[in-house]
Amino acid sequence: MITGAKLRKNFAKWGRSYRKRRLKLARWLLSRSWIREAMPAAPSQLSEPALQSVVSRPENQAAWLPYDTALTLKPGISIVGYLRSEIGLGQSARCLAYATDSARVGSSFYHLPLPGRENEPEFSSKCTAFPDRKANLLVFGLPSIVALSGEIRGGRHNILYPFWELHGIDPEWIRVAERCNEIWAPSTFIHDAFREQSKLPVTLVRQPVRFSGAHLREEDAPQPGAPLSFLTYFDYDSFGERKNPLATVKAFRQAFPLGREEARLVVKTRGSDDRGLRKWLGEASASDPRIKIIDRTVDREAMERLVANCDAFVSLHRSEGFGFGAAEALAFGKAVIATDYSGTTDFIDKTTGYPVSYKLVPVNGDQYFFADGQHWADADLDDASAAMRAIYDSPQDAKSRAERGRLKLLNEFSPQVIGQQIKALLAERGLS
Repeated sequence: MITGAKLRKNFAKWGRSYRKRRLKLARWLLSRSWIREAMPAAPSQLSEPALQSVVSRPENQAAWLPYDTALTLKPGISIVGYLRSEIGLGQSARCLAYATDSARVGSSFYHLPLPGRENEPEFSSKCTAFPDRKANLLVFGLPSIVALSGEIRGGRHNILYPFWELHGIDPEWIRVAERCNEIWAPSTFIHDAFREQSKLPVTLVRQPVRFSGAHLREEDAPQPGAPLSFLTYFDYDSFGERKNPLATVKAFRQAFPLGREEARLVVKTRGSDDRGLRKWLGEASASDPRIKIIDRTVDREAMERLVANCDAFVSLHRSEGFGFGAAEALAFGKAVIATDYSGTTDFIDKTTGYPVSYKLVPVNGDQYFFADGQHWADADLDDASAAMRAIYDSPQDAKSRAERGRLKLLNEFSPQVIGQQIKALLAERGLS
């Protein structure tokens, strides 16, 4: 007879390829009647999807726990996210890794596969085969939480670090989230939404922003005599309606209607689900040579050069969970124009940038997840165009605001500051 101790010993040997081994172990376990009796929600068919989900079901956790925690967990925190991907969630996870490293917090990094979107090689050799720390920090987009619920692992202190762009939260997502021990919110907007709608304890742990650019050259900065350059960027696969680049183009044309001013707009994008937006932007660029479209995936260094080369960043978003584009531009000392709503309000105000007024409008059903009955911001184009014009007419004031914004990020959002907060939180919970 196979004893529990022997089973745990065998499981420990399989740990280095944890995800695949976990399925193999689950397949073996579920073929035993005594395990089926202990797991009331065991699937009747041993299909791959069923195996992937069975151990994450709440009613099965008690039975699975002895095997999921067979390995000795180290003190510290495992950062679980898209660490090799260029998407914003990947940058979030990497910046959290920089934060824990800066504070010398014991940490491991566990990459969630994202086929076709893994163009950041930095963490290719840094990731572990499974989360091996006492705490799990789960860097998820909230709409994916059900599909990724298996990453909420037994025997760990699971901390959800969620990104979400609307106030209302799907009750099913809340139900899954409440299998975690607590929530660390990357912005005040997300913090307040969860405080109102979840029973979990919620702590504001600001999204750290890395101050990079060591590889940049002098020629990457705006050159004397060059046109004033505005930059915006977004991903078609992340709902162009939310990023709202049409408003940026319209505001630019309104601010500089004659076409004789020394100003230009660069729109960086990528992705396939454009819903007609790519055609509209292409026509706008064809009719106005001041508008340049860059439509391709570029690496991190190339993105930083784009930001370094602009004078101002524009984000007339309808809502942001955090707002990486605006934050990273501010970290580079750039003037930032942003809708005065949701995540970006944590660091953009009239002293640090150019907040744009708005009115709340309904979210249409096909514009975003869980849209029914929700609202988001519609930026005021007159206010946005006035902000662009102010940067053009008063460049010194723009530089002063940008410098105050850069210092705010340095003092409140840097990896060093957030790393020390994470270190203290883990110590309070006995996890370090």
